[in-house]
Formats: sequence, structure tokens, C-alpha cells
Amino acid sequence: MANTNSPFGVRLLGRQNDATPSFGLGPERLKIAQDNSTQIARGDLLLRLDTGYVTAAVAAIAATAAAKSSIVGIFWGCQYLSIAQGKRVVSPFWPGGADTIVDADCQYIPLTGFPNIRCVAQATSTPIAFADIGLNCNIAYAAPTIYGSWAKSNVTIDSPATTVTLPFRITGLWSQYARSGQPGTDDSSNYNWAVLEFNGLNETGI
Repeated sequence: MANTNSPFGVRLLGRQNDATPSFGLGPERLKIAQDNSTQIARGDLLLRLDTGYVTAAVAAIAATAAAKSSIVGIFWGCQYLSIAQGKRVVSPFWPGGADTIVDADCQYIPLTGFPNIRCVAQATSTPIAFADIGLNCNIAYAAPTIYGSWAKSNVTIDSPATTVTLPFRITGLWSQYARSGQPGTDDSSNYNWAVLEFNGLNETGI
């Protein structure tokens, strides 16, 4: 069955070899500036700014070690004081700064650690092939879709290459993990899913 174009961002799959996670959500106290108008959904990549705040990566990561080192992790949710609701809100997305006058507390999944975190993401269009396993890849950004109290990340992955500074390494295809016929498992059609690890050690793609 052909895949459908329904991106979901970068989704946590687990640790290498099914190791027990040694992290919690947001071990650091990260902040989103109250006037940050960029909407951020669960599954978007977070970048650290030179202001001390974090925000969403709204483009492919520049092919430099400095750009990749600014990646904090995967956005998971936040808490902020809602003007409209008159209370502190726990949300799976950051709606932009129009509804608050104080900075938001940010929860995220760190990409670094040992063993490495494994993630899954949808190909932008052209399918990720079995021969691409071992190559590095980048993200392709599209703004999240907001559904009332929920949001969906539209980040995908593409451009497999050997470039050492690309942020992710392709370690497998979703078809190796899920049953045939499940979303993302048709490797002969566009929009299949790939399994990834963060390329924090700046390894050259194979």
C-alpha cells in the first residue's frame, strides 16, 4: 500500500538495543521567550539561541559544526501563563507569544546521551532507500498545523549524503520495524519513514 504524505516531525523511537532511557523530559530548564511568535509543535527540532532562549529550527540545519551544535533536542511541550484562560497552561505546542506576557518553560527530549536515542521521521517526498542506510540526512521544515488544543509537526527528512555536518544518521527503514502495510512501510513509494540517530560525533556518512 502506497504511503500517504502525513508528516509528524521527529518522533522518539527508543534507545539503541532497546536500552532503558537514562533521561527525563527537559533535564535543563529551557525557556521560550514570551514574544517568540514562531509556533512549535511536538516533533520539531529545538535550537539554542545566543540570547539563552530556545526556538524551533525553521529551516534545514546549516552544514557547519556550529549550527549542529546548537540543536538541543526534540520539542515535547511547554507551560505558559495564558492571558485568555487566566491560568498556567500545559500544552503540547507553543502557540506563539500572543497569549502570554511571561517566558514559557520548555520540555524537550535531548538527542545526546548514551546509548544514542533512535527516532523515526517521514521522507519529504523521494523515498529513503535501503541503500541510504548509513548516510546522513537533514530536515526539511514546514510550519506546524494547529488543531485547537493540539498541533502536528510537519518536519520531514531528506537529502541523504555523506556530509559530516548533517544532523542525523539513517540507521534503518521503518519497514524493518513495522508490519507490511502499515503507514510508512512502502519503500517503493514516496513518503516512507526512516529510523535515525543524531550525528553528534560528526561522523561521515557511509
